[in-house]
Amino acid sequence: MPDQTPLKIAIVGAGLGGLVAALSLARNGHEVQLFERRPTFEPKGGGIMIRPVASHFLQQWGLKADMENISDISKATLYRDGGTGKVFVRRNNDVTFGDKPDWGCFREDAQKVFYDHALQHGVRFRFGATVTDVSEDDLTARVHLSTGEVVEVDLLLAADGILSRLRPKILPNAPSPALGYSTIYQIRLSEDDVLADPDARELANTPDLSVWMKRAGGGYAVVRCNKTVHRLSGAFGILERDDDPRLWDENGDIEYVRNYFKGYSKALTSFLQIAKRCDRWRLAEIPDLPQWISPKGRLVLLGDSSHAMLPDATQGFSTIVEDVGVLSHLLSKYQGRGVPSLTKIWQEVRIPRVNRIKDWAKSNHTMYTKGADAQLKAVEKDRTPPTQDISLDKVEPDMNASYRSPAFFKWAFGFDPIEDVERYIQKKDQARL
Repeated sequence: MPDQTPLKIAIVGAGLGGLVAALSLARNGHEVQLFERRPTFEPKGGGIMIRPVASHFLQQWGLKADMENISDISKATLYRDGGTGKVFVRRNNDVTFGDKPDWGCFREDAQKVFYDHALQHGVRFRFGATVTDVSEDDLTARVHLSTGEVVEVDLLLAADGILSRLRPKILPNAPSPALGYSTIYQIRLSEDDVLADPDARELANTPDLSVWMKRAGGGYAVVRCNKTVHRLSGAFGILERDDDPRLWDENGDIEYVRNYFKGYSKALTSFLQIAKRCDRWRLAEIPDLPQWISPKGRLVLLGDSSHAMLPDATQGFSTIVEDVGVLSHLLSKYQGRGVPSLTKIWQEVRIPRVNRIKDWAKSNHTMYTKGADAQLKAVEKDRTPPTQDISLDKVEPDMNASYRSPAFFKWAFGFDPIEDVERYIQKKDQARL
């Protein structure tokens, strides 16, 4: 970071967002401390997608080789009839993005990569540290610990998730998470176990992301095989009013899931028979917030603490990587403008894109739960070809286009966040002249 003064930055939360922010900012020469109340580093979780915009940033941050060791490329998304398994729409994902792969990996593997790189770049991890409060003035942000210690920094990032304890301290009027009426049950299986079952083995024969929907609606499933690490991830969505106050539980009821999906494709029911356990994940999101930063701009909500979304666009983590990439860029190139000015620019640029993607995820969730018949009607209405194998070279990206259109697809997957923020700054600077 030539001709720049390293900033002191605190990050609260050692999930994916906190880890990727720590490594990116430390890589740029900043002095980063990460506070996590758990006593040790505990990677865990199911399959995730890292979309082309995010994979581009990760490669820029020197993670290409390590990510390739845990990821493979998803070349298409297949929409299937949940009863027969028949593919009724195939959308190609790798049409124009070249060296920006659409990676699939497991959350725990990615966490390990990010943690190792953060250590290499000098991030100071403080496990077993409980943050009780945060505060700020015009020049400083402060982290207040349960021990009574107060740590002064230039910038604090609250990456403590959808149930963030710091969100109401940073934005006193921020709403609570909005609970949905679906629960995801996550399963991980070895490729060998699935291949050994003649009815389930087709699920292990492709790295494509498959979404299975019943004709008339109801539950849905998303299954993918990571051919690099030889594991499969399955997310089984059940429409239910779940009164359990916990959003996450590592001990889901696998028998309940099996019974719910009786009558679905033999491949899916066999997959569930192989499984011995599952995680339970109650779906929720953060309602669109008007701002992600505190009044003085030194306390920032990052990732799920500010914009947790439904998983049905598989963009949750990728939007966080975009957030980090833009913030890191601003703090490196424009530090002279001051941290509060830069965090304000950051949120003004990022909020419109993230909110649009959140709405896309909700739209997909509605489509999946309404079922294959509703999806086919939407395809017919939009005149979407069953196999979307088209060139996007001459397509203009459009964030306001239909979610199933090539224009929206190009905006979602081919977006350049750095070009976006540079264009915004140039426009603002010209307006002052």
